[in-house]
Amino acid sequence: MQHKPLPPAVERARQQGWLRAIDVALVQFLQQQDDSADDSALAAAALVSQQLSLGHICLDLDRLFTEQGECAQRMMGETPKHTSAAPHTNLASELYQLGWPALKAALQASQFVGEKNDDKPLVLDESRLYLHSQWRTEHRVAQHLASRIKNALKPPQTPATRSKILDALFPSSPNSEAATNWQKIACANALRGHFSVITGGPGTGKTTTVVKVLCALLAQQSDQTLHIYLAAPTGKAAARMQESMNHALESHAIDPKLFDGQLDNWREQLQVKAKTIHRLLGVIPSSREFRHNERHPLRCDVVIVDEASMIALDQMDSLLRALPESTHLVLLGDKDQLASVEAGAVMGDLCQGADDIDYQPQHAEWLSRVSGETLKASAINPQGHDRLQCITLLQHSHRFDANSGIGQLAEAINGGHQNDIDPLFQRHSDIGLVALTQWRSLCRLGNAELDATGYAHYLQQLQQQRPAADAAPADFDQWALTLLKARNRFQLLCALRRGEWGVEAINQAIEADLQRQHLLPRDDEQQPKAVWYEGRPIMIQKNDYPVGLMNGDTGLVLSKPDANGDNRLYAVFPDADQGVRWIAPSRLSHVETAFAMTVHKSQGSEFEHTALLLPPEDSPVLSRELVYTAVTRAKAQFSLCCADTQLLKQLSQRPTMRSSGLQRQLENFLYE
Repeated sequence: MQHKPLPPAVERARQQGWLRAIDVALVQFLQQQDDSADDSALAAAALVSQQLSLGHICLDLDRLFTEQGECAQRMMGETPKHTSAAPHTNLASELYQLGWPALKAALQASQFVGEKNDDKPLVLDESRLYLHSQWRTEHRVAQHLASRIKNALKPPQTPATRSKILDALFPSSPNSEAATNWQKIACANALRGHFSVITGGPGTGKTTTVVKVLCALLAQQSDQTLHIYLAAPTGKAAARMQESMNHALESHAIDPKLFDGQLDNWREQLQVKAKTIHRLLGVIPSSREFRHNERHPLRCDVVIVDEASMIALDQMDSLLRALPESTHLVLLGDKDQLASVEAGAVMGDLCQGADDIDYQPQHAEWLSRVSGETLKASAINPQGHDRLQCITLLQHSHRFDANSGIGQLAEAINGGHQNDIDPLFQRHSDIGLVALTQWRSLCRLGNAELDATGYAHYLQQLQQQRPAADAAPADFDQWALTLLKARNRFQLLCALRRGEWGVEAINQAIEADLQRQHLLPRDDEQQPKAVWYEGRPIMIQKNDYPVGLMNGDTGLVLSKPDANGDNRLYAVFPDADQGVRWIAPSRLSHVETAFAMTVHKSQGSEFEHTALLLPPEDSPVLSRELVYTAVTRAKAQFSLCCADTQLLKQLSQRPTMRSSGLQRQLENFLYE
């Protein structure tokens, strides 16, 4: 089919790599729908599609035209993939130059833009321009969440049993205004209705709290079995959730003598295997739909979803559609971490303003009565949004004490306190600044430096502790498990994926450097470069259901004798049930080397020592949430690999602003 010429601005953006093929295809489709469409309307449509690839649900035209053009300069995302001799174009800037009245008139005159109830490819909802499919998804999510919030805020009863249950779970909780037990408040909030959000930074006890929520629900429904599901957006996050839940149960965070010894009877219900959201809903091969939906809902009483900040809008839509109204849904996560890779920031939209804890007086009084905790006057606001009543912010970190440089640095970044950053690096030994020229030496430090930091540590153990060829399989399993733990002590994180300072180039550089240091096998000049070699850390890049590995799972390549006594390479992964799994490399696809990983891929993980490699120059993909997430992956040591702290300070002033109308649509449903 012969296509009409693209509008000049769209054609320039296409040639320079700003637009994807699908963005251009949308414009060509719309040209067929409306021969007389104004070029500016078509350019806006291309930008809506392009913004979706950057995580925005819509094109926020009010934001574009009120922020004096600064927003327009940043909206296009990364540097284009292809460049030409012509000056770079920027569709956002060109639309800004056109002005809102002229663009609005062009959109309203076009045949492919309608209002929310029109069956048109694009929707103009006040000052937000959507692809119709995205507007419909956002509308459904807002409707489902509003219904759950309304039900949670209905005048509740306060059975004495609820207070007794909470007092049993938190026996030492002081009724003191200076020491509000927010974990107990979170449990009370979860007991009030069928929807709650528990958020907080690293080490604030989110997992321990949710175990107590489950115990409280079991105690409240002691005469029946509860169908409980644990889920997370990625396989790695699900595994981490499982590990944390098991640890909370085994560490006697809950006294086994409570509830007349019923805790032992509940263990089978509590020891539920965490799944990815996709697996929970039931993947249908070659389809975007799931087995469980509004027509075939899940049979469940309680669903706990961890790492909720990573949930994209369409994933949240699929989850909500599959849950009966009676299901207790608890979202768990750090609202200040990076949002999902896909479009949307549901957790961020839900929790915006949650730092102020604006509980309405009636809700605050109920929480205090049930929990026995005193809420400060600053936490009570007669004008508090209904949206915030179901949210509890855990505020005390058990991982980072008052003397922790990592904790204070994370707080300074998250709060935008750029003037505190340099003094923190000067005062605290657990955070350090590493020159860009020295990051490679950091990756190969051995036992004597920084408490066995770097990749040399596990690579040396690999050779020194290898079992004898005739050792028992259990000995090889233990060796592999030791190496996997040693490997996870240190992790280099990259802010970028491509380019000189991106994860792809850095992985190659580390690999070559470790080969020069004789810590990895060197390539044979007579043979092609080996893709699989012993000691290679790997990460799964796509869910692999037949093999049982999920996107984000990390492992190591190791060798051991096969049944014939011949050494063979295997990909080894930790396994909650078996300890470790040995998998033939030929069974794996979508695998990449993971000496370095992106900050996005590190979510849901923690390492003894984390190093963040920032490029020498700023990039549109860098943000406050990115560096905060990187810093909080570290338990004991954090290193910033950067020219100086200037870029870090700039990023502390740059929170991510994903465009969506979820919060506004949610308010409309709540107050209609």
